[in-house]
Amino acid sequence: MPKKITQDRIINMKKYYLTFLFLTFLFPYLSAQSNLPMATVITGNENQPAPVQKTEPSFLTPRLYWEGASRARIAQQVKTGERITLVLRAAGWKDQSPPSSFFMPEVPRDVILAAAPVSAEERFNGILIKFTLIAIKEGEFILPARTLQHENIIFNIPELKIKIISLL
Repeated sequence: MPKKITQDRIINMKKYYLTFLFLTFLFPYLSAQSNLPMATVITGNENQPAPVQKTEPSFLTPRLYWEGASRARIAQQVKTGERITLVLRAAGWKDQSPPSSFFMPEVPRDVILAAAPVSAEERFNGILIKFTLIAIKEGEFILPARTLQHENIIFNIPELKIKIISLL
């Protein structure tokens, strides 16, 4: 004898049909459009949620360099009291975020290190931050290598060393 069609049975059939349509057609399309992980459907107990295969987040890692450091445009030695400009640049970077202040390092002893303004055009051309360095005492000025993360971007800032010699 056929089962009697009740209101509950109609609702369950609608739920089943909508779930089938979503998993078959709409979810794969949305996953492809937004890089969502695909669901794995397990037949059997309908009360168990479908496990989702998780993917690792992807990170951008722009190549950073101290402008002129490899071409000796940054003085490898500076006299005390002398003022030089240091520029941290990212190859091919055209984004306006994060702000320049994000890249400001801890200021070492015996130097004055101040962030210089970066125009929108300079920022568009890959300049992340500019510093003005004034050496006060002889020795070695070192900005150690650092790794900073902003959202899904990892910035590996290379080390910078400059020898400071006496003015006399």
